[in-house]
Amino acid sequence: MSNIVLQPNSSGTGSITIATPNTNTDRTLNIPDVAGNLVTTGDSATVTDAMMHGSLNLSAKTLTMPTGHVIQQVIKTSGTVITVTNSATLTAFGLTQSFTPKFANSTIFIVANIAAEHYGSHTDRGLRFEFRKDSSQIRYWPYMDYHSADNSQNISTQTLLHSESAGSTSARTYEVRFCASSGSNTSSRVNNYNGPSNMVITEIAG
Repeated sequence: MSNIVLQPNSSGTGSITIATPNTNTDRTLNIPDVAGNLVTTGDSATVTDAMMHGSLNLSAKTLTMPTGHVIQQVIKTSGTVITVTNSATLTAFGLTQSFTPKFANSTIFIVANIAAEHYGSHTDRGLRFEFRKDSSQIRYWPYMDYHSADNSQNISTQTLLHSESAGSTSARTYEVRFCASSGSNTSSRVNNYNGPSNMVITEIAG
């Protein structure tokens, strides 16, 4: 039979009281066969990372992150070369990414870097971009790398930024589209130079 030994500290002057609750039910407290310290609700330093299980399942728990901390991040890359000629129709080129926020009060921050160019005989032209969420336009840039009197080939890397409230934890799909600002005598192209293009979607705690 194992024994329970209570070992007082000869240097201390205080008393440790083990109190029972007001209950009519018999309870059994099992002490694990491991040396260590007892942890109480008032303790803030005993639990260490080594005491945590290596694969905790927290899917059914609600976690609170400090405001401004990154909750998750997804990166989408596209190296597909797409050319749009004599058309001002916004066109997809592979920067399409599904995303599911963890919290409804988070901020969704999107950054896209697009390897783009435009060329042709039209002298009043530039690039247009849009961000879409599902089938709706959420941000539009009608004049990027714009040249009002220049018909030379213009190669650039465009950085696009957008932020919005998550609003819910429903899955959604973000997408970047592009075209030239003119639909005549103009071509626009992505990923032919300086590619690939990429889109980074970050969820930030609110």
